[in-house]
Amino acid sequence: MKTRTIVVTLSLLTLLILARPGFLSAIQANIVALFNYDPLEQTANLYSELAEDATLENAAQMKADDMAFRSYFAHTDREGKTVFDWLNEQNYQYQSAAEQLFVKFDGETTWTRSPEQLVNEDQHYSHIGTGISTGKYQDRQVTFVVQFFANPKN
Repeated sequence: MKTRTIVVTLSLLTLLILARPGFLSAIQANIVALFNYDPLEQTANLYSELAEDATLENAAQMKADDMAFRSYFAHTDREGKTVFDWLNEQNYQYQSAAEQLFVKFDGETTWTRSPEQLVNEDQHYSHIGTGISTGKYQDRQVTFVVQFFANPKN
């Protein structure tokens, strides 16, 4: 799993270095493709096949923008809001859900993953939404990536 994380993290870095206004949708699609491809096993089955979900994407974008605007990097904001609250605000009906966060400080070549891992690697999610935003964190310019994973209710 550590090798997968490094490969995906380096790929995310490469994609987001190229990110600029107007390219975020393409970047988000490429991030989804990365999480659908498992280079170690040569299969397209990391977290199972992940379908892009516009509602998850909207919720993830709102969370990324909130972290950028309010300068925090955490699964729970200062008021206690979690991934489930972001999804409920969008009226998203889910059986299970999780979130993954990344931050990259400008001038650094590595991404930092959130200290808590909220994606259960034994759980196979079917849908993903990705949000990307830039702002300040710890008095430095950063790029935030928020990924929401879910299994919608049928």
